[in-house]
Amino acid sequence: MKNNFQKLMTKKSDSELEEYLINIMAYSREIVEAAIIELKNRGRIFTESELTTFESKIQKREDTIGKNTIVVTDILEKKIEFDENERKFLKENTVNLLKITPMKQMKALSYFFFHIALYTIIFIFLKFDTAFLVIFLPMTVLLVLPTLFLHFEYIYRNNNEEFELCGDKIIRRKGFNESIYTKEDIKRIEIYMSPNYFNKETYFTAFANYHFAKVFLESGEEIYITSLLDPDGIDNAFSLYLNGISYRRIKRIFATTLY
Repeated sequence: MKNNFQKLMTKKSDSELEEYLINIMAYSREIVEAAIIELKNRGRIFTESELTTFESKIQKREDTIGKNTIVVTDILEKKIEFDENERKFLKENTVNLLKITPMKQMKALSYFFFHIALYTIIFIFLKFDTAFLVIFLPMTVLLVLPTLFLHFEYIYRNNNEEFELCGDKIIRRKGFNESIYTKEDIKRIEIYMSPNYFNKETYFTAFANYHFAKVFLESGEEIYITSLLDPDGIDNAFSLYLNGISYRRIKRIFATTLY
């Protein structure tokens, strides 16, 4: 498998290779070492201090979630051919990294942009008819404000924060602080979502895809994991990458974290 990663690195740009070193905690030792080797092959010179720092971070990650654990978001981008034994290894040693990125924000807002485009096209098709404008403006306001409210609320909740779902534990990083919550630390998890999302129906509003998980800890602390961290579905990520930690899906017309 190491050779597979090494072959992969030859196809990466310098900036993409540097990304593995900037976010070492998200990748396995094999991936990071393959990136370092490829950068060296391209003439990049590492100081002993840099290599020591990399090794220290790699060791910290291995002590936290295991030596062979690989982040699933990295694997999905690789398009690497694995044999059956390697596929089994990946399935048993994979975690999911949840964090807000510009791409994920755009994906979360896709229904918002679709509705805006649809109303605009209709408005233009009707040649800016004032009668339609009377309907168009209130609908636009009702569309824009709730969606933007949830979007910025979710950014506020999970700003500068990331989570790793690692089987029987959740790792939370905020700034320079890291917390690990095992299933013994978690009292219950509730995921609040719109009725359309709950029933897997067509979204009739631009904010129907927004949802969040509320993690209740035995200590009394509450943690919020919003869909901006994973627009494909927080419940789907929990089902795939958490073992022995159950959750309950709850319908909420407007999935705000404020109540």
